[in-house]
This record gives sequence, C-alpha cells and structure tokens, in this order.
Amino acid sequence: MIHKILGRLASVRLFVFATLALASFAASAFETPYLTFRSASEFTLKTSNNSKNWNGTIEYSTDTENWATWNGSEIAAGNAGSDYRLYLRGTGNRTITAGSSNKKWIFPSGSDIYCEGDIEVLRGYDGNPPTMNTDCYYCLFDGNAKLKSAPKLSATTLTARCYQKMFSGCTALETAPTISAMTLAESCCNEMFKGCTSLRTPPSSLPATTLQRYCYQSMFSGCTALETAPSIAATTMASTSCCMYMFKDCTSLVTAPELHTKTLQSSCYQSMFEGCTSLVTIPELTAETLASSCYTAMFKGCTALETAPAISATTLASSCCESMFQNCTKLKTIPDFYDIALQTSCYRSMFSGCSALEIPPALPATTLANYCYNNMFNSALLQIVDTSLPGVAATRPNTALALLGRARPAGHPAARITA
Repeated sequence: MIHKILGRLASVRLFVFATLALASFAASAFETPYLTFRSASEFTLKTSNNSKNWNGTIEYSTDTENWATWNGSEIAAGNAGSDYRLYLRGTGNRTITAGSSNKKWIFPSGSDIYCEGDIEVLRGYDGNPPTMNTDCYYCLFDGNAKLKSAPKLSATTLTARCYQKMFSGCTALETAPTISAMTLAESCCNEMFKGCTSLRTPPSSLPATTLQRYCYQSMFSGCTALETAPSIAATTMASTSCCMYMFKDCTSLVTAPELHTKTLQSSCYQSMFEGCTSLVTIPELTAETLASSCYTAMFKGCTALETAPAISATTLASSCCESMFQNCTKLKTIPDFYDIALQTSCYRSMFSGCSALEIPPALPATTLANYCYNNMFNSALLQIVDTSLPGVAATRPNTALALLGRARPAGHPAARITA
C-alpha cells in the first residue's frame, strides 16, 4: 500500500514538474514577453481609427505589472525615471491591422520613439501565437515619422501581404530589423521599407531560398541613405515580379547583392536598381533562361556605372533586356553578345542614352525578331539602318532602326555592323 502511495506521489511530482517546465518554456519563448515603446519625452499611441482591429486581445502597461485591455484609443506612456515607456502584449491574435491602412498605429504626441522586443508578442506573448492571417501587420507603422527603431521579426513563415508597407515612409528609421522568414508568400514584404529615407543598415541577409509573386517588390525603394544591400539567398523563383523595383532610387547604394537564380520569371528583376545613381558594382548575371521583361530597366539611370556584366543566358524572351542600361551615362565597357535566337524587343533601348559608350559590342545573332535591336544604342553612336542584318525586312519593322546612335568617333574600325 505504501509503495502504491509513493508511486502515485512520484507520478504527481513528475506531472507538476512537466507542467512547470512547459510553462517555463512558453514564457521563455520570447526574450521579453512584451513589446516596449520608449522615448526621452512623453508620448501617446493609438490606432488611426481609434478602434480595436485585432481579433484577440492586446493589453498595455506602464510598469509591466499592472495590465489593462487596449481598445485602440489613445493611451499614454508612463514616466520610468530616465525615460517614458509603454508596454504591450497580446494573446490569440491572427491579425493586428486586418489589412487596412486606416487601422495603422500612430503616435499623436511625442518624438523619437523606439520600439523594442519581438513583434510576435502582440499575437501570443505566451510563446504560442496562432497561425498568422494574411495582411497581419499590413501598414502597421506606415508613414510614421516618429519611429526610430523597429521590433524584431521572428516569424519564420509569412503570409500574403503580412509585412506589406509595415514601415513604409518611416523617415526616422535608421536600422531595419532582421527578417527570419524562410517561407515567403505573395507581396509579404512589398514596400516594407519604401521611402525610409534615413535607413542606412538593412537586414544582413534575406535567407528565404524560394521567392513568391511580388514578395520583395519595392522593399527598399526610395531608401536614399542606404549604402549596402542585404544578401539575397534565393535560388528559386516560384512566380513573377518578385524583386521588381526592390532598390529603385536608392541613390546612395554602391554595391548590389549577388543573384543566384538560374531560371527567371517575368519581370522578376525589372527596375530592381533603376535610379541607383551611386551604384558602381553589380553582380554577375548567371541566369541561363530569361523570361519576359526580367531585366527590363534593371540598371536604368545608374549614372555612376562604368562596366556592364556579361549576360550568360542562352534562352531569351520578349523585352528581357529592354532599357536595361538606358541612360547609364558613364558606361564605357559592355561585353560581346552570343549567337543565340533573339526575341521581340529583347535588346530594345538596352544602351540608349549611354553617352560615354564609344565602341559597340559584336552582335553575332543570325536569328532576329521584331524590334530586337530597336534604339539599342540610340544617342550613343552613329544612327544607321543596316538592312544587311539577317532577317531585317519589311516583315520585321524597326529591327535595326537606330541600332546605333549619333556620333561614331573618327577612325572607328567598323563602318557597318553585320551579323
């Protein structure tokens, strides 16, 4: 009998120990189980529609001990001695802004406000947030000029538009948070940091290996203080337009990241670095199979660029390189091209406006297509219409029209370009 009682006691102790261990694990899933907003001066926080837009519960506190339920109306930070602080935590939240810019978070008063901790504590501070809905954090801090730092983003699986425009227009933000996600979704990071004009430090890397439709579109577009770009680990593109406009108009960017994908999707890199006027180092273009508009305007207006990389592709597509280096006014060196079948408008305006370019490359292709060379070197070299190019005929209008631009240097070795 005594042995049975002792055995039951041991079982109870084991159960209690296991329960406490699980509770301890849940509590320690986050370094701190709340999100902290702090500033040297007083500030307040509210949702732009003064309403509760999350499906679960969010609580707030000024001392991490006394908590009250937040309904989205204006709440004030408390005096913590050396600064002012406001703490938030949540449970059971699949969404925070419910996919509307009218439900973003704003600071009606205050300035230079820092956000610290893991954003996921808003969904489940116990360490077990529910599955994230689409549009979860959509526009959360969109246009917030008072936010100085961003919270940690620990989610490993993203949903469609979940981070879209999350920090767009946060003009005081200087450092972007690490993005841990390995599984992306459509538009998940679209315009995420667009227009963050003070952003100097991006995430060190974007670790996801498979890209989705619009996933990084305009992600850092207009970040005019950004000098370095995160590494991009992706080797597979599952859909189109994934990196379109990603670094467009990042006028301080000097070096572009390496690109590892061998088979591209339509518009995947379109205008990716367009308007990056300080860019001097660009990656090798090792993709073997191109897609329609994949490189269109990719480096257009990169006025500091002097050398263009070789294009390794053996399969082209319509407009694949259209306007790719257009208006790169310092470009002096471009590689020769391969004898591969050309496609409609594939090289159209590719080097148009490259006024420093003196000698065109060899163009050995024998299978041409409509507009394939149209305006390729317009305003850079001598304007000609070379009807000796194979396939140039009335049935292929403008194939070679303005193939070369205005002024061939004296003594140039070639009077005409032929196949």
